[in-house]
Amino acid sequence: MKTARNRIADVREARPSSIQTVLLILLLGLSNAFMSLANAQQSAPPAIVQNFPVNANPLGLAFDGTNVWVTSSGEPKMTVLRASDGARVGQFGGGGYTYYATFDGANIWVTHEDIPGTVSKIRASDGQLLGTFPTGDSPHDVLFDGTYIWTNNYVDETLTKLLASDGTRVGDFPAGDSPEFMAFDGTNIWVTNYYSHSVTELRASDGTMVGNFPVDAGPLDIVYDGANFWIACQAGEDVVKLSGSDGSFLGKRSVGVTPSSLAFDGTDIWVSVDNEDSVKRLSTDRARILHVYPTQHIPQGVLFDGTSIWVTNHLDNSVTKISPQSD
Repeated sequence: MKTARNRIADVREARPSSIQTVLLILLLGLSNAFMSLANAQQSAPPAIVQNFPVNANPLGLAFDGTNVWVTSSGEPKMTVLRASDGARVGQFGGGGYTYYATFDGANIWVTHEDIPGTVSKIRASDGQLLGTFPTGDSPHDVLFDGTYIWTNNYVDETLTKLLASDGTRVGDFPAGDSPEFMAFDGTNIWVTNYYSHSVTELRASDGTMVGNFPVDAGPLDIVYDGANFWIACQAGEDVVKLSGSDGSFLGKRSVGVTPSSLAFDGTDIWVSVDNEDSVKRLSTDRARILHVYPTQHIPQGVLFDGTSIWVTNHLDNSVTKISPQSD
């Protein structure tokens, strides 16, 4: 565990010249400025942190505009919570034990733990299962690009593209070694490859590979901030920033042991750090850690609903809701 280093200033008495006096005043001013900056980084707007029980071993999250859907890899029921207050709206079958979810504007799509090679479509208004559709082997993440549903298939190292309207399988396209999570920039799909320590960019229109970019070890989740991509690298214990225009490396920030998932709130990046039972808020300019918020045991999925951050706590069977308050 890394800890901050304390700096000790050694002030010695001297009879300064006029030039030394000016320099001393300037140095004191800079010191105060740096202290103010440090204090600003350590503080954050106050937040209301709440925890709500859900079904066993939650992983993924999806927001339908009113409710938050929470997948469950421990039982064949998803939990639906009202986003405004966390009240339980209901629980609905997802066609099996569920991994990750996305919302297409009307329906929730989920990948499965116990029904390999499929993704299910559930009507958000009433939880009705509308169908289960074949994908590649062991789909993990699921993403909606505005027209199509994409799954990344961990075992056969492909991405499957389905028509969201009826689940028609449009095609399968090669990804990297053990694809984990995906993000969409409005034109291309970006997917992390865990064992090749890279991110692959594919053209959404036809699945053509555009590029492959190295990152740190064990990339998991990826999120787009409107200009750049952020990748949580589990083995590297950091978050890497890549240019959305050409995939070039823009920097990284150490965030702690085993970062897992990410969300963008329109201003900052949030990352869950599962071995520290926390979620950390990073600035998008220099990836500074602005604040650390507590979660329950083994935080995984992270979601922004337009107002609050939601985090699944995998071994605590709960979700944490973090609602930042204005000063």
